[in-house]
Amino acid sequence: MSQEQFRKEFIEILDESNAESEALAKKYFKDGMDSHPAEFKAIRDKHFKRVQALCLKYGVKPEEAKKE
Repeated sequence: MSQEQFRKEFIEILDESNAESEALAKKYFKDGMDSHPAEFKAIRDKHFKRVQALCLKYGVKPEEAKKE
């Protein structure tokens, strides 16, 4: 159960991260993605912290989460 719940929550985080990045990319499509690196980094950092917290919650090493 806990591994299944971990995967579910992990996928939710990835989906949210992808959606935010995609929305930002569409917003800045004319400027080019490289013109706003700080905003994309903020999205990555926010979701990375969420993944770290999730790993701690379920006792999963981050290296193992990368394999998932």
